[in-house]
Amino acid sequence: MFWTECLIQRTLFGEDEYQTSSTVSQLIQFAKEAFPGCDCNFHRHVAFLTHNGTQRFLRPMIVSKSGNIDDGKVPTLEWLESLGSLETFARSTRGGNENTKPSPLQKIGPPEWYRQYHATEHYSLVKEEAERFWLGYMGKLHCSVNARHEYQVFHHSDYGRMGEADEFRYLVPLCNNCHASVSASGPRIPAAMPEGVKRWL
Repeated sequence: MFWTECLIQRTLFGEDEYQTSSTVSQLIQFAKEAFPGCDCNFHRHVAFLTHNGTQRFLRPMIVSKSGNIDDGKVPTLEWLESLGSLETFARSTRGGNENTKPSPLQKIGPPEWYRQYHATEHYSLVKEEAERFWLGYMGKLHCSVNARHEYQVFHHSDYGRMGEADEFRYLVPLCNNCHASVSASGPRIPAAMPEGVKRWL
């Protein structure tokens, strides 16, 4: 399974047979139990990626892009979130030269305005204020999802507050692994620059 162990049995004819569930309702129930804090859309994506048909179709692509399934889990979820559905991807690959298309698992970076804003002196001050805020609350700065992990990065829990006076309250300290997991389920960085950011660029 995508999120647990996947038993792969080689047949007499050299094909891989995936011993995973194909019952969607069971897979969604599994996702709800494994990720109770996530929304139903995230549960559907986990169920989709765990389905044995998906395993057969995507596994070679994930392994070729990420090296192994474990390293490919979060990028694949992010890809699926941005894509919307597998059918959308399938349509995009029909009747064209695949070499001219971007890799479906290629991580799309943040918008240019986001990188520019992160380089401003204003954002540096916002980060310092957020660190003081969380130090006062936690006593020691660490990942807010798993206290045993070190703080490595701030995550915006609401991109709409970027550039505003209270932005520091919406910066959440995380480790890189938890940040990747949280980012996979959203919210997403908006393509359009929030109004509050414009005055700082």
